[in-house]
Amino acid sequence: MVYRPLIIACMFLVSTELGIALAESRTTTPENGSTLELGGTTYSVKWQDGDSFRVIGNEAIKTRVTQFNTLESYGPVHRWGDWTGAELKAIADKATTFAANGRWSCTFVREGMSRKKDGYGRSLVQCDDLAMALVTEGLAHVLLFNNEKADELVQAQQEAIKNRRGMWEKGVPSAVLTSLHSVSEERKDPSWLPYNRVGSTRTGNSLTVSHDRDYQLCEEVCMRESCLLYVPYAHRYGPTKAPCLQ
Repeated sequence: MVYRPLIIACMFLVSTELGIALAESRTTTPENGSTLELGGTTYSVKWQDGDSFRVIGNEAIKTRVTQFNTLESYGPVHRWGDWTGAELKAIADKATTFAANGRWSCTFVREGMSRKKDGYGRSLVQCDDLAMALVTEGLAHVLLFNNEKADELVQAQQEAIKNRRGMWEKGVPSAVLTSLHSVSEERKDPSWLPYNRVGSTRTGNSLTVSHDRDYQLCEEVCMRESCLLYVPYAHRYGPTKAPCLQ
C-alpha cells in the first residue's frame, strides 16, 4: 500500500508522455503522407491534383507546378480517342495519388527577387523529378509557356505516346484542350478577350485560341481532336455543382 501512490504517479507520467508523443506525431505527420523539398526546406503538403499543392500549416503557399499539366480531377470532363470521361478522370486521380506518394525536389520560379505567380495567385514552382516521372508514365502532358525549353520532357512524352502509356493508350490528339473561357464570363480587365488553351502533344507548347462563343454550362467543346466540358470554377464543387459532374 505504501508504494501505490508512487506506482500511480509513474503510470500517470508514462501515460502523459505517451499522449504528448502521439499528439506530436499527429501534428507533424503530413495530411496525406506527402513531403517534398521546396526551396531547400522540407514541407508537408496536400496535393489538390497532380500539378498543384498547398503547404500544410501555411495557407499563404499555394502552388502550381510548371512545365506539365495533369488532367482535370473535379469531374469526367475530358474526352478524346476511345476514352470516356470517367476513364480520363481515373487517369487524373492516378496522377494525384502518384504525386502524393513520392518525395520530390522543387524550387520557386522567380521574377527578380519575387516569386512568380500564375493568374490565380498561386506561386509557380518547378519540380523536375516529378515532371519527368509523371510525363514518362503518361499521367501528365508537357505544357510550356513563353518559348520555354524542356527537350528531355518532350522526348519523354514522345516515348510515352509511342508506347501508349497512361492517357495515350486509347488515342493521341494533336493537342490536349486544357481550359475554356466563355464570352459571358465577368472579368475585371475590360480588355480581356475569351480564349481556349490547348497543349500541343508534339512540341508541348501552350497555345491560346481566341473566340467569341458564349458557352453553356456542361457544353462539350472540341478542338484539335480533344474535347472538354465547359464548367466554370463556381460550378465545380458544393451546392452549385454542375449536373454533368454529379
